[in-house]
This record gives sequence, structure tokens and C-alpha cells, in this order.
Amino acid sequence: MVRLDAAGTWRRESPLDVAAVARELECPQVRHIDGKWFLIFSAFPALFSDEVRSRYGRQLRLGTYAMVGESPHGPFRFEQSEPIVPADHADQPYAGQVLQMGGRPYLAGTVWRDDSFDYLNTPIPLRRVGNRLAVVD
Repeated sequence: MVRLDAAGTWRRESPLDVAAVARELECPQVRHIDGKWFLIFSAFPALFSDEVRSRYGRQLRLGTYAMVGESPHGPFRFEQSEPIVPADHADQPYAGQVLQMGGRPYLAGTVWRDDSFDYLNTPIPLRRVGNRLAVVD
């Protein structure tokens, strides 16, 4: 993993310690939110490992997920088997990025539409609930 430090210099760091939950974690990012480290990534059911698909089945869907970790390098565990955004939310962002605005975390990403143009969603406020990320009600 490489990181840009405060001085503007790229630094090589050790690889993340991540549970083998999927063949690909799209658009990964590590964020510290409300005292916990999270690896945020996007995926769809076919990307998940056979073990994860057999364990969680229909809970898995296209979306932005979060894994919880002990440090910015992990180990990251898969404890949140559904995307961060609930299925009944108006926007279902993919390739989500967590943004900090006013000291609070928000999720923004691409919303794919079959019937019209794709768009970036209005940022969705997030909060930590135990070892999970959730949309603020």
C-alpha cells in the first residue's frame, strides 16, 4: 500500500490484513470513523467468495460495504453482510467514498440508472453502530 503523507511524499506501507471475502474489493479506502477503523469497498454478489455467498446468500447485493479493523492496516473483518445503505433507501450508491464534512462522515457514490442518466448521490450521513457503519436516520 502507498500513502501520500502530509509533506506531499508518497510512502510505501505494509499491505492491509484483510479477510478473504471477495475476489475484488472495488474502490477500497480506509477511514477512521467514531473511534473505529473501517475498510470501505464496493462489490456485487458474484465477486464474493463461495464461502461468503453460501453463508450470507440473499443479504449480499450490489453496493458499498464496510469491514471493521483494529488499525489502519487491519486485520479487517467482514461483520456487515449487507451494504452500508439499506435496500429501501432512495439512492443506492456504488463505488462509494466516505467524505468528511463538518467533522462528520458522509457516503457519496455513483447511482446507476437503467431508465435515465447515472448520477452522484447527495452525500448520505453515516454513523458508527458498534462494529458497523449505518445511515443516520
